[in-house]
Amino acid sequence: MKKINWGILAAGRISSWFCTGLQTVSNANILAIGSRSQEKAEQFGDRFEIERRYGSYEELVNDPDIDVIYVGVPSRWHHEYTMLALRAGKNVVCEKPFSMNAKDTKEQITYAREHNLFLMEAMWTKCIPVYRTVMDWVGQGRIGEVRFFKADFFTPGKANPPHRLYNYEIGGGALLDLGVYPITYACSLLGHHPTEILSTADFAHTGVDINNSIILKYENGSYAAISSGFNVHQQNPAVIVGTKGKITIDHNFLCAESAQLRDLNNEIIQQVHYPFEKNGYEYEGMEATRCLQAGLKESPWIPLEHTQAVMEIMDTCRKQWGFAYTFEK
Repeated sequence: MKKINWGILAAGRISSWFCTGLQTVSNANILAIGSRSQEKAEQFGDRFEIERRYGSYEELVNDPDIDVIYVGVPSRWHHEYTMLALRAGKNVVCEKPFSMNAKDTKEQITYAREHNLFLMEAMWTKCIPVYRTVMDWVGQGRIGEVRFFKADFFTPGKANPPHRLYNYEIGGGALLDLGVYPITYACSLLGHHPTEILSTADFAHTGVDINNSIILKYENGSYAAISSGFNVHQQNPAVIVGTKGKITIDHNFLCAESAQLRDLNNEIIQQVHYPFEKNGYEYEGMEATRCLQAGLKESPWIPLEHTQAVMEIMDTCRKQWGFAYTFEK
């Protein structure tokens, strides 16, 4: 099959992680890198042996040989540069959060659909093998009806000098950068339209939310209890409890390589271990490449309506806190 030519928009850390994984994907070719400076483009290009190096994002998106653009800029600019690529007629895979709010997300989705372009949130969690197995177990009724989901995502972030998560000007904060993962997981299990959302947050001196706690309640009585932040050290486990059993993920649920299927007495019935082929980012690269080769306009694993629904939940949380970024539209 024809190789899919990728263009990488931004030469930062997340783009380097994605390219490390993408290099292992058959039928994917990293053709070009675009950065805000030619020097950074050259350095990134040398590291990943990329043929074409552009010192501006505009040059990158206008390369006629690129099939899809990966948007890896900081959160504040996800919407701007996704739209830049879409308006240039390019398919796009955009990092999470898909934008800063549901309004911008809707604009991205609407434009892609109206112009027959592929668009996908780079939600690697939904593409890794453990997640796919967990969804299979749930779908097969192995734990009965899901009643409760709990997950946390905390990661350390230094206040001095400010870690990117503390940086208000680039869209930092716990909810959009970290909380999007447990919210996405909860919605996949319980539904994308909870009947009630209860949330609270604490704020750093820089103005961003430093931690948050969220309850999602559903009409059938099931609920999710999730939290995220960057002032707590822990292993980031998750548990999914059903009427017949439970599923446990002991370490970093969002990018886990292992999970356990248990009975109600907590005895292990089945466990799986899927070591990553590279660093875990290869799976979202595989999915996007597969979709493009098949002529799909969105991934059945990461439907755009689900991305939209998660953004709406996060908007609701921030509204409850009375928090909006001054640069939002």
